[in-house]
Amino acid sequence: AAAAARTFPIVFLREAYPGSGIMPSLLETHPDDLGLAGAREAAYEINTTGKFLGWNFKLYVVTLPAGADVAARARQMLTGGPEVIVADLRADDLLKLADVPAAKDSLILDIRTIEDSLRQQQCRANVFHILPSQAMRTDALAQFLVEKRWTRWFLLQGPTKEDAVYAADVRRSAVRFGARIVAARSYD
Repeated sequence: AAAAARTFPIVFLREAYPGSGIMPSLLETHPDDLGLAGAREAAYEINTTGKFLGWNFKLYVVTLPAGADVAARARQMLTGGPEVIVADLRADDLLKLADVPAAKDSLILDIRTIEDSLRQQQCRANVFHILPSQAMRTDALAQFLVEKRWTRWFLLQGPTKEDAVYAADVRRSAVRFGARIVAARSYD
């Protein structure tokens, strides 16, 4: 007799952040299922292989309303034990989720954040980041520009805190890979 399939739950947790549908341009828009479509496809693909081993992966989608208490919802979700959680959350909410005691043994896959601090000072052992950090991105850009022998850079910085962090990463990458910032300007 064939053994019953073993089911593994995977939770796709996201929050409906206000204004998160920022368009890159008038021609490109972000789909409503950004990230979720990939999770659904991944669940389908892994079940194709899993059926040979008697495993079944079930994707549960949890969308929290804007401003919801992520930690309280995580405690509810994790009453049955550790889970695999695909987290489409901002940095502060991701840390709240990771710090819930019941999530200590859960595997949290971060699919949204690029903040360097989450991979350094704010690092959590149960969180795996899928996207490269901002420092990794500026390092890649610097390596490309230096390889092309474009080593003299003009740095234009915006007014926000995020712009300042990005500019600091660009400066760090320039020093690291032998480029030189010959001029820097800011704009409002």
